[in-house]
Amino acid sequence: MWKNMSLAMKLGFGFGSVVFIVIILGAIVVINMNNIAREANILVTENGPEVEVSHNIERWSLKTMYEMRGYAYTEEGAFLDSARAGLANVKKFLIEAKAEGTRSSRLAQLKEAAEKSESAMTVYESLVTETVDLTTRLQECPAPAEFAAVVYMDSCYKLLELQNKQMVQLLTVDVINKEAVELNLKQSKLAHDLLDICNWIIAGTWKSQFVRSQEQFAQTELLFSKLYKKSDDLRIISTNPEDIKLIDKNLAAAKKYEAQMVALLAGWQKRDELDKKRVDVAGNVLELAKETAELGMIDAKNSSENTSKALRMSSILMISGLVFGSFIAILFAFIIAGAISGPILKSVKAMKAMAEGNLTQRLRLDSNDEVGAMAKALDTLSDNLTIMIGKIHRAGSEMASATSQIQASTNRQAAGATEQSASVNEASTTVKELSSTAAQIAQNAESVAKIAERTLEGMRDIDAKVEVSAKKILALGEKTKTIGNITTIIDDIAEPL
Repeated sequence: MWKNMSLAMKLGFGFGSVVFIVIILGAIVVINMNNIAREANILVTENGPEVEVSHNIERWSLKTMYEMRGYAYTEEGAFLDSARAGLANVKKFLIEAKAEGTRSSRLAQLKEAAEKSESAMTVYESLVTETVDLTTRLQECPAPAEFAAVVYMDSCYKLLELQNKQMVQLLTVDVINKEAVELNLKQSKLAHDLLDICNWIIAGTWKSQFVRSQEQFAQTELLFSKLYKKSDDLRIISTNPEDIKLIDKNLAAAKKYEAQMVALLAGWQKRDELDKKRVDVAGNVLELAKETAELGMIDAKNSSENTSKALRMSSILMISGLVFGSFIAILFAFIIAGAISGPILKSVKAMKAMAEGNLTQRLRLDSNDEVGAMAKALDTLSDNLTIMIGKIHRAGSEMASATSQIQASTNRQAAGATEQSASVNEASTTVKELSSTAAQIAQNAESVAKIAERTLEGMRDIDAKVEVSAKKILALGEKTKTIGNITTIIDDIAEPL
């Protein structure tokens, strides 16, 4: 098949093969680039929003926990407002996360994680509401306790003032009642003890709240048992109705203060429990938010890796394609160049040999392209020249034979007159033979001329295809003219006879 193809077809096949390989590689690269574009689009339209909303959920969850913890410690409304704003943002981004998960099947895990986070955040929000309600109630406890403390302290001061008046009365009489004075001193001391215990209770209460220590609060509460015992001791030894009234009033105020402390402690403990629950739920929410953010990062990382792999594959394909295409192009170039230059070099070598007189050279190329056609034309030219020169040699031989005969006849005529007549007759016969030979030589010369003409036409045809080869063959044309001159000489020799 390759031998039957023309040069144009061989060149077209070579370049076409290279173009085909380039097209295939280009198609593969285009497919890869489309994959890259798809992955990049996923990264922009899905993974990017996924990472953004996930990190927003995590960020606002952390901020909400921080603000809520600040509110739990300080009970300041600014922290509570910030926490509620954070909750609103978390809800908003959870809705966005679910929307992203619904929009793309690849983000189904994001939707599932957002739904779990939303459930946990609902629980957290309910705990926040309970904490706020309980804190509000706890904030109402100090006022009644403070009022009871004021009543208690006022009763103690009045009791002391009354004891002092009684002591003055006991000491201003003529006869001092020693037992009454001792009793009054004992009552004054108990009143002072009640006042001191009350101060310790108030100080302990505020200290326990300041250091947020329930243990300190419980220890402070134990002082009420001492207070009640002192009050009972004072009431037993008191006989003045006014003293007893103040002692009862003091005792009632102490019980109210204790009741507020018990309520505050219970609320405090409950709020601590709520804080623990809220922290646990917050930890769950943060963990889910973290998982959601990590999920977004994993998806983004996978998309980035896919894009990077596709880019690397495209680069490898492009480089491999260039190397392979270059190799194929060089291979076809060598094959086609060999198919063209090889026969041409053989033809040039054969024509040089023919120019030097060696007409036995034959190319015998088994090819049907233009170079093969030129080689066949050269082989035909060599064959025709060989035939033509053979005929010329035969004609020359015949002419030499005829010349010898003429010379012999001339010698015989000169030998004797007696033989003249016979010689004339013989010469006449010889002349006839020479005439016949000359006619034959003329015919041969005409054949030679026709062959030379065909040879020249073949040479012109070769000259049209290969200019260099034509110049070589024209030299043979010049030699053919010499043969024509020889024929002319032969004709000149033959004419006198």
